[in-house]
Amino acid sequence: DVVLGRRLGLRGMGWGALFGTLPDLDVLFFYFADSVAELELHRGLSHSVLLCCLISLVAGAWLHRRWKTRQVGLRRSIAFVFLAWSTHVLIDVFTVYGTQIWEPFSNRRVSTDNLFIIDPLFTLPLLAGLFWSGCRHLRGGREKAPKITQVALALAGVYAVWSLAAHA
Repeated sequence: DVVLGRRLGLRGMGWGALFGTLPDLDVLFFYFADSVAELELHRGLSHSVLLCCLISLVAGAWLHRRWKTRQVGLRRSIAFVFLAWSTHVLIDVFTVYGTQIWEPFSNRRVSTDNLFIIDPLFTLPLLAGLFWSGCRHLRGGREKAPKITQVALALAGVYAVWSLAAHA
C-alpha cells in the first residue's frame, strides 16, 4: 500500500504478501534433511542480499510488464519487490536465530537478537495497519495509504529501534 498506493489495491497487498513470504519457502526443500541440516539451511541463501537483489530485478521487471496498464514504473516495481523481500530478511536479522545475509560468500549468521521470533508488540501494529488497508480497499478506497498504515509502520519501526537500544 505504501509503495504502490492506489494503483493495485488488494492485488498489491497480495503481491506484497507473496514476495514477503517467499524467503521462507526454503523450508520446502527440507523434506529429506535432518533437523541439524534444516537449522543450517533455513535463512540461508533465500535470505541473502545477493538473492534479494537478483529476485528484485527479475521479478520487478516481470511485474512491470504485467502492471503496465496500471502505470507502475520499472523502478517502482523493482523497489516494491526489494522492499517486500528485504523487509522480511531484516526482521529475521532482528531475531535470535539471525540470517545468513552474506550467502554464498559467507555462512556466518547475522543477528541483533533484539526481537522475539514472534513479537506481538512488533507484529500487532503491522497486522492492524494491514487489516485497515485491506478494509479500505474492500470499501473501494482510492486514496493513498491512510495515516493509520503509516502510523502502524512507524510504531513497529520505533519499537524495533527501542528494542535495539534496550538490548544494548
